[in-house]
Amino acid sequence: MRLDDAALQASRPVSVLVVEDEAIVAADIRLALLGAGYDVVGPVATGPEAIDLALTQSPDIILMDVKIRGSMDGITAAERILEKIDIPFIFATSFSDQATIDRANRLKPQAVVFKPYDGLEIRAELQLALQRHRMQRKLRDSESRYRHLF
Repeated sequence: MRLDDAALQASRPVSVLVVEDEAIVAADIRLALLGAGYDVVGPVATGPEAIDLALTQSPDIILMDVKIRGSMDGITAAERILEKIDIPFIFATSFSDQATIDRANRLKPQAVVFKPYDGLEIRAELQLALQRHRMQRKLRDSESRYRHLF
């Protein structure tokens, strides 16, 4: 028997993979999320670390900084993760140039938040993103069942 999303939510806290290479910002986000009852995976500062934790820890959602340490940026890391698993994510950025926004939007994130941001904003975006992703998944499942019937 498969638990539905509501039952799963009630049984454990939502886990968030935090990908942020600025240690102070990462610590602030972690504390804000822990204080709001989320389980925090990470934080990590590089794309390969994000990919590894996403695939091994199976968080419920990813908060991904666009500009992270190393040769792989957050957008590329998100692409690699999405090739393997269906997971909602939110991009965080201080870069508001159109090219970066367009590149990020091609991946269809649940949201893009601009720095500096506060814990309340992140918590609200996480809740909305999780709800939106659940609804999108239910719609895809329903469409798939419909196609199989006809």
